[in-house]
Amino acid sequence: MTAVNHPMNYSTKQLENRFMKQVGISVLHAISVIFSISFVPASFFIFLVEERKSKTKLLQFISGVKPINFWVASYTWDMMNYLILSALVIFIFIGFNQQAYIGPKNIAGMIILLILYGLSAIALMYPASLVFFVPSSAFQLKLIESILNEVYLIFPHYCLGR
Repeated sequence: MTAVNHPMNYSTKQLENRFMKQVGISVLHAISVIFSISFVPASFFIFLVEERKSKTKLLQFISGVKPINFWVASYTWDMMNYLILSALVIFIFIGFNQQAYIGPKNIAGMIILLILYGLSAIALMYPASLVFFVPSSAFQLKLIESILNEVYLIFPHYCLGR
């Protein structure tokens, strides 16, 4: 006597429900990542405005630091901080086995997307910091950008979400 056990096949409705649940979870993850990562370059914004306000940047220039050295060092520091946080995002996706982001066909695109986003978003923060004079008001740029749909295309955050 032999017993054979096969799992029951899913119905079309069950497959649709399972797919919709997975899509909903993936969309929630994408929104969470976009929202959280957009605050990283915004946090660098505050230091740029504070440096200008307290004139520490001017003091360094007077002390003999060449402007190109100052800006390259500042950009490199900001990018390194961003890359550490991007690596943490990738490790979280790996830890939760999110194949939509870290699957064999997707991991390279995800890493390139995060790197290019960091390069463009951080570069945007430097000229945009000239608009603000109070460091705490500079952080508000990221909070009100959801209202500015007409100018979204110049923000890397919108492009990352798309």
